[in-house]
Amino acid sequence: MIRCVVPRSAGNALQRARFFGSGLVARKAVAFDMPAMSPTMTEGGIVQWQVKQGDSYAAGDVLLEIETDKAQIAVEAQDDGVMAKILVQDGAKEIKVGTPIAVLADPGDDIASIDFDSVVSSAEPATNTTSEQPEKPVQPTSSPEPEPAARSTPVEVPENMVLLPSVYRLVHQLEVDISKIKGTGPEGRILKGDVLAAAGKISSSWPAEEAKIIEKRTHLDLSYEPAPKKEATKPKELPKPVITQTIIDLAALLEFSVDQGFNLDQTISKASRLATRDALLASKPKPSVLRDRIFDSLTAPKPAVPFDVTLKVLKKKASPKALQAMVSVPPQFLNRGQKMGDIYLDRLAFYLNAK
Repeated sequence: MIRCVVPRSAGNALQRARFFGSGLVARKAVAFDMPAMSPTMTEGGIVQWQVKQGDSYAAGDVLLEIETDKAQIAVEAQDDGVMAKILVQDGAKEIKVGTPIAVLADPGDDIASIDFDSVVSSAEPATNTTSEQPEKPVQPTSSPEPEPAARSTPVEVPENMVLLPSVYRLVHQLEVDISKIKGTGPEGRILKGDVLAAAGKISSSWPAEEAKIIEKRTHLDLSYEPAPKKEATKPKELPKPVITQTIIDLAALLEFSVDQGFNLDQTISKASRLATRDALLASKPKPSVLRDRIFDSLTAPKPAVPFDVTLKVLKKKASPKALQAMVSVPPQFLNRGQKMGDIYLDRLAFYLNAK
């Protein structure tokens, strides 16, 4: 079942429900007409009245249930009121839309003093206002301007020429000599623009301009032009590392340690570590103004060796004679690394020759 609130435009009862204004008294009762629940509804039936005669109802209460050829609809009240009198009882069929089916009153109205006949009779003329209105006289519309009369003689078209029906009709109406028209369509076909240009209706250059645009857009340009080759640029030469080397004589070391049973590789490795330590200490930043050892250890950069070392023992007749030490400094550490490399080589020679 569909629940529906009757809008104010449905039925005379709700159209004339209340009048407000100074010096006017509210009507005591109004007729409640059969509402139209859809634009195509012309008649319906009453299934059952939910509010009995003499009972009061509030806004939103279901007044009655209406049956149409498509659905059964519950009609709700829009305002508070009293069911003063029911004119059409339950089960009635084929009730025309707009027919009074009940009389509604305001809460507190004296129902005994209501003249129901006058209420119903006052509602009947309003239901027929639409049908009794005289038809408005139809004003004659201005007739369209007649098209220019076409010439009676048919257009002679050459055998090798094909014209569209619209172009043929336009040539016939404008009386244009078709032999003097130059076609701009495909394969020289005459178009409507050519006829209008020959008749002076449009610019004579317009058909040719449009034909060029159409011709340009109907062909897909697939031509390919390779991008110009760029001249190969020579790669920039990266700066090379600075290499410093020295030869350290191991004769004194071997002579001093021949009877000691020492390991030459371990001795060279230890000397290299001590030389590296001395190079790092020499490049250590100056202490801060605070003279705080802990602060300096936290703020000073971590020591890093900015060079690479290559050590090679030179032998003569299978006996070691000298040590070749080579220091390679990368370009980014050139200033600091070269200075530290020199210190390293000097200290390495010192430790290997120390007795």
